[in-house]
Amino acid sequence: MFNKKGYSNPMQKKASIVIATGLFPPNIGGPAKYASMLYKGLEAQGIPVRLVQWKIEKRLPTLLRYVIFFFRLLMKCHGATSIVCFDATSVGFPAALVSSITGIPFVVRVGGDSTWEAYVNRTGNPLSLKTFYTNIQTLSFKESMLIKMTAFVLRNAKYVVVNTSWYGAIIEKTYSVSQEKIVVIENVFEPKSAQNPEGNFMLLASNRNIPLKNNKMLETVVANVQKKGIHVELYTTPFTHQKLPHLMKNIYATAVVSFSEVSPNLVLEGLEYGKPFILTKETGLHERFHACGVFIDPTNQASIEEGLQNLIENYDTYKQKAQSILYVHTEVDIVKKYLSIV
Repeated sequence: MFNKKGYSNPMQKKASIVIATGLFPPNIGGPAKYASMLYKGLEAQGIPVRLVQWKIEKRLPTLLRYVIFFFRLLMKCHGATSIVCFDATSVGFPAALVSSITGIPFVVRVGGDSTWEAYVNRTGNPLSLKTFYTNIQTLSFKESMLIKMTAFVLRNAKYVVVNTSWYGAIIEKTYSVSQEKIVVIENVFEPKSAQNPEGNFMLLASNRNIPLKNNKMLETVVANVQKKGIHVELYTTPFTHQKLPHLMKNIYATAVVSFSEVSPNLVLEGLEYGKPFILTKETGLHERFHACGVFIDPTNQASIEEGLQNLIENYDTYKQKAQSILYVHTEVDIVKKYLSIV
C-alpha cells in the first residue's frame, strides 16, 4: 500500500539509513540535489535516517578532510543498517572504510568522474570520458590515487548507482564491476508547462568555467553564427534553481558542449519545460532523448557550428519533439528504487 505521497507504508520496511554527502542544500549540484531528495523521501516514510555532510571539511586539506569525515561518519553509523554515499571518493572512500570496520553495507551513487575531470582540467587535453579510460594517460599523483580509491570503493560497495546505462557500461569495463552490482537510477524528470519564448534565439549555457566545459569554443561558435546575420544570444550568467522558471520564459534551447556529460541537469531541466538542446555526443542522454535536440562533436568547432545552425533552422521540429516527451521519473520513483537496494 502507498500513502498520499505515493510512498509505501513505513511499517512494511523499517531501516536505519545513513546518508553521506559532501554537498547538501543550500549547496547546488547533483550530490546535493539527490542526497536531499533521498533524505526527505525517507523522512516522509518515517524511516530513521541520519545525515552526515561536509561542514568543517570544506576548508581542510584533502587528506585531513578524509580523516575528519571518516570519524564523523563512524560515530553516526552506530546501529545503522545501511550507508548511502553520494560520491565515489570524497565521501565514498571514508564510507568504504567505515563499512569494512563495522560490516554495515554501503551503496554509492556515482554521478560523475572526478579522475577524468581532474585530468582534463589540469592538462586542457580535450579527451572524452570514454577515450580517457580506453587509453589511460600519464596521470598525476592525485589522479592515480583517485583511480585507486574509486576502484576500492566500487569493489566493496553493495551496489553502484549510476544515472545512465551509458556511464554504467564505462564503470563496468574500467573498474571490472559486475553488471549485477550496477543499478541505473535515472535523474528526476517531471515535464512542466511548455514555454514559448519571443525575441532573439537565446541559448542557456550556464555552467562552471573550467576547461572540460568547453565554454570558449561555444562562445566562438555563437560569435561566428552572429556574423552570418543569425540573431542568437548566449546566456551564461549563473542562476539559482528558483530563477529557472522565469529564465525559461526567454530561453529557446539549452547548450552543453562539454567533452563529456553523463546526465547534464541543465539539459534535463530545459526538456522539462519543452526546450530542445545542443549537446555533446559523449553523453548518457542520447538513448532516451535522441530526437529532442542536436548532438555534436565537442572537439570539432565546425560540428558545433553546424549543429547550432541546424537547431535554429529546424527549431519548431525539435521543440515539438521536446514538448511531446511522455517519460516521467519522479522523486517518489527515485526514493522507491533506493529503498529496493539498501
